[in-house]
Amino acid sequence: MFINLKNFFILIFFANLSYAEIIDISSLNHYIYTHIEYSADLEHFPANTEKDIKKRLLEKESFDQRIKFINNQPINSTIIENLLQNRNLSAITSVNHFGFTKKRSNIKMFPTNAALTYKPDDKIDRNQYSLIEPFEPVIILHTSKDGEWFFIQTFFTRGWINKNDVYNVSYNNFKRYFNTKKIVIVRDRVKMGDLIFGAGSRIPIEDEDEQYYTIIMPDSKRIRLKKDDGLSIFPVVYNSEIAKIFLESLLNQPYDWGGKNGYRDCSSLVMDLFRIFGVDLPRNSRQQAEVGDIIWERGDKKSFFIALGKAEPFCTFIHMKGHIILYGGKDKDDYLIYHAVERFGNISYNKVVKQHIISDNTNLWSKAYRITTICRSKEKRYD
Repeated sequence: MFINLKNFFILIFFANLSYAEIIDISSLNHYIYTHIEYSADLEHFPANTEKDIKKRLLEKESFDQRIKFINNQPINSTIIENLLQNRNLSAITSVNHFGFTKKRSNIKMFPTNAALTYKPDDKIDRNQYSLIEPFEPVIILHTSKDGEWFFIQTFFTRGWINKNDVYNVSYNNFKRYFNTKKIVIVRDRVKMGDLIFGAGSRIPIEDEDEQYYTIIMPDSKRIRLKKDDGLSIFPVVYNSEIAKIFLESLLNQPYDWGGKNGYRDCSSLVMDLFRIFGVDLPRNSRQQAEVGDIIWERGDKKSFFIALGKAEPFCTFIHMKGHIILYGGKDKDDYLIYHAVERFGNISYNKVVKQHIISDNTNLWSKAYRITTICRSKEKRYD
């Protein structure tokens, strides 16, 4: 889809002048940090964590017995034991360290780059947790036995990252990041210097004038960027039209489990969209189903469409087992949805798609178990 970027940034500008708080970001993020497992408030993360707590976190992800192959070769008990031993549980300390990611990096279940799969040539690598963008704050909880991996806490998950992908910083410099004015990336894949930043990335500003931002890169270098280059002051005030334009721009991008190839699966599509607006949603679809207000749950077809008819587009989610879908509003007598999907029903998509619930024969009402929204009610919003 062709996007008129000038109009897009004008829309963002006027959205940021609005005082109608459609999403209560502060309360929503507080709920996520305190109630959703794996999420964390990094700004207020302690300098120390009890060793027993760290051990439980490291041991939480036991080896999935359905994994039968490593890099397409049969796995055996010796290889599994070596993976587990590399977690280095005997060397846990209570001291936490702090850092920022140097570049787009992968977060792993175990401290190895090896692909762990259920079958040969499987597209889904069970060792892949998620993609993390450059200049993301991380808590370094532990180091692997071979010294090559850090076990980190991000705002949305825990896992292993190659130590060479992280800059260690002092606790004071880490804390300073959260109180620094930032820009946010409002479209996908913006190149700055030698790095690619994805939507929702937040980068500190050192200075600005009428035409340029001077930003601070992860390696502390300064770069001047034009203000219309996919950037806005963080956070952008939520606006459904901004959300729609962003989703339309991603249509037909490849589906990508865990972001291993730099694209998105269903839950990262949702997470990245709302990071633009300052919402730190959790990473997987099951956790995302626990956020917001439930407006429908396991009802019949009639009640499903009644709920959607009353729902706010682009901040309402339809939940299936292992999948999340963004509701895009009514379209005449039908209802629009957006999602990154590998397979839906009997059709293989492997991309980000826009569909009509009824005319595309999705039978979504029979597959969904919940509809949630993170928008405030109209009555509450305009009090």
